[in-house]
Amino acid sequence: MNDRTHTNLLPALPSLPFGRIGLRSALAGVVILFIGCGQSVEPIADASGDDIVEDVHIADDGSSVPDSTEPETTDATDTAADPGQPADTDTQSEVVEDIAVETETSSPGDIGAPDSEDSTDSGCIECVPCPEENPCQNGGTCVDIPDAGYFCECAEGFEGDICEQNINDCEPNPCENDGLCTDEINGYTCECQGPWEGDNCEDFDNPCQVTWGSPPVCKNGGECLYDDLGNFACECLPGFDGTLCENNIDDCPAENPCQNGGTCIDGLLSFTCECVGEFGGLFCEHLVCDGGLTITTAADMVALESCVVVGDSITIELSDLTSLAGLETLEQIDGALILRDNDLLIDLSSLQSLQRVDELIIEDNDLLFNLIGLNQLEEVAGALTIRNNPAMTSLSGLESLAYVNDLVVDENPSLIHLAGVEYLEVVDNDLNITNNPVLASLTGLEGLTEVRDLQLFNNPNLLTIEALESLVEIHDLVIQDNAALVNLSGLEQLPSVDGVFTLINNDALTDIDGLAGIDDLGSTLTIQDNDALTNINGLAGIGSVGGAMLLISNNASLEHLDGLVGVGSIANQMHINYNPSLVSIEGLSNLTAADAMLEIWGNPLLTSIDALSNLPSADDLFIGENPSLTDLNGLSGITTVNSSVEIVDNDLLTDLTGLNNLTFIYFTLRIEENDSLVSLSGLENVAEVGGWVKVAYNDILPDLTGLEGLYRFDDLSIRGNDSLTNLDGLMNVNDVGASASTTYVHVRDNASLPWCVADAFLTHIEDVWVNTPWSGGDFYPLNVGNDDPCDPNPCDPGTCLQSCSAPQFYVCP
Repeated sequence: MNDRTHTNLLPALPSLPFGRIGLRSALAGVVILFIGCGQSVEPIADASGDDIVEDVHIADDGSSVPDSTEPETTDATDTAADPGQPADTDTQSEVVEDIAVETETSSPGDIGAPDSEDSTDSGCIECVPCPEENPCQNGGTCVDIPDAGYFCECAEGFEGDICEQNINDCEPNPCENDGLCTDEINGYTCECQGPWEGDNCEDFDNPCQVTWGSPPVCKNGGECLYDDLGNFACECLPGFDGTLCENNIDDCPAENPCQNGGTCIDGLLSFTCECVGEFGGLFCEHLVCDGGLTITTAADMVALESCVVVGDSITIELSDLTSLAGLETLEQIDGALILRDNDLLIDLSSLQSLQRVDELIIEDNDLLFNLIGLNQLEEVAGALTIRNNPAMTSLSGLESLAYVNDLVVDENPSLIHLAGVEYLEVVDNDLNITNNPVLASLTGLEGLTEVRDLQLFNNPNLLTIEALESLVEIHDLVIQDNAALVNLSGLEQLPSVDGVFTLINNDALTDIDGLAGIDDLGSTLTIQDNDALTNINGLAGIGSVGGAMLLISNNASLEHLDGLVGVGSIANQMHINYNPSLVSIEGLSNLTAADAMLEIWGNPLLTSIDALSNLPSADDLFIGENPSLTDLNGLSGITTVNSSVEIVDNDLLTDLTGLNNLTFIYFTLRIEENDSLVSLSGLENVAEVGGWVKVAYNDILPDLTGLEGLYRFDDLSIRGNDSLTNLDGLMNVNDVGASASTTYVHVRDNASLPWCVADAFLTHIEDVWVNTPWSGGDFYPLNVGNDDPCDPNPCDPGTCLQSCSAPQFYVCP
């Protein structure tokens, strides 16, 4: 049995600057193969006994020698760095614990035997450096260790003594949702299953989701349903079928129901008969009576007795009729029925058979208090107008009405609700509920699901709109001048407003939480003059304003815009104006795209616009009348303004830092009436202004430092800056009026600016204009009202002459 001795390895590695801990930290993650010292080194272990570096071998022939022998336990004396020094067991456990060279007693002649004449004190016979032919595979690097051998430093993705193994990046499987992982060199790819996509199959490809502006997957209002496998199906509305609900089911029976040569025309869940000749009615079963009649007396009714279908309009107005006796058989009017200014008419019971009319107007009938008698009316192809009927308290009598193109309920002074239209589901065009002074609720509209444009205007006692609970589709929504309305409960099911959305002058409105279901605004959002509104949190689901404008103006109690936190883009204009309690616009912090006019104006408590820091550009930039605003740092991301920049009447603004990245202004730069402005610093990178540069009425601005980078403008106005003493900041301009037919350069009414300085500047600018290619037309300089050093006369009683010599700018001859 071979004897074993343990010899400290450190003397044999004089150039290695690390002990156990140093070795682990310096070579962590690196496979080390010591070759060439004729010995096997036991694994380096930490204090717990766990191996740090395994299989460290030393062989005299350049090959690795398997270590089949378990390491033996040694005491502190076995591992002392110097046998002549006492062992520091703490140091040994922290630095060089169990680093040993294992030697085996060999027979004479064995290469590497300790008794060989080539032996060294450390037991090494020969230490072999990196061979000429790199032993490290797969792009590994051979690294010499002086007096010890070498090791392989592997390229990313490989491991093993000589970097022979490709690390399996698929273990554990990084592909989610049952994705199949394929290992690659220092990476992997995922083969995703079904609807999953993404690098790790983490994203679900919703087959029902479409991009903004694209048509839905399911046609004609069908609902798209999908499962986890990416399959989808369309659940069609009644009247449609097909894979995508693309087909309108033909409701015409196989046997033509239309009489007297009529043609069946398919509709939605219905059909109509197109009659010929003198026939009319639902099935062309009746002879058509002539219309075009105006009835004012009972005698005039005789012409309509026994008529079922009338082929033109009927107007009953200015009559003394108390009823419409004689019209009991009337079912259809192919025109309008107008009931107007009938002071004695008290009921409509004689219209009990009427089912269809092209238009119905019920207006200025003093004693008509409901619509009972129209109980069979199912369809108004055009507009139903109910206006200024002083005694009308409800719409009872319209219980069968299923379709109307427009519904107008206007100026009915006794109307308290809309009960009577419960069966109405769709208004194809306008629903206007306006100017009804005692209307308290919209009861009666609970069945309404779809309307194009809804206007609730000037109903001062309207307390609630909860009856709109079924509304799911709308284009324009206007809620204005409803003084008693406190919230928008009832609109929770509404997912979007595709057109204009207006909330104006609703004095008692405290929140708009009822809009929480809306995630898309297609056009314009206006929130204005709502005195009690403290927040707009109900808009938190909106991601963009896609159309004309976002206007939030003159809301007396509005403190913040947190409800806009989801808005990432605005397509046209954004105005945050005249909100006296607004202290924060942090709700705009996610706004990253505004190809639009951006206006922050007249908000007296607003101190910061830092929330706009993600904006890269704007069409117009207007910051004005914000007396608490101290800086423009929130504009630091803007590099280009496609029209105008106006910084006006911001009392605490001392400089224009925040505009530092702005390089180009297409039209106008206007810096005006900023009482604390002492510097134009922040404009250093503005090189071009395609139109006017206006610096006016900034009372303590001493100079134009900050405009040194400006080399081009078309027109210039420097006016009313009382502390301005020089124009040096504009002396680098070398292109004037290139895109203008007429160029104006006005320097006027600057109380501290010597006239002669202004005159010299204008002469210089005119020279630039003359030498600017493509400039043309006329050049109009103006030097008026600047400092006249001879007024009052400092030479009195002599004569004062202006001079261009500083510091006096005058001489007394």
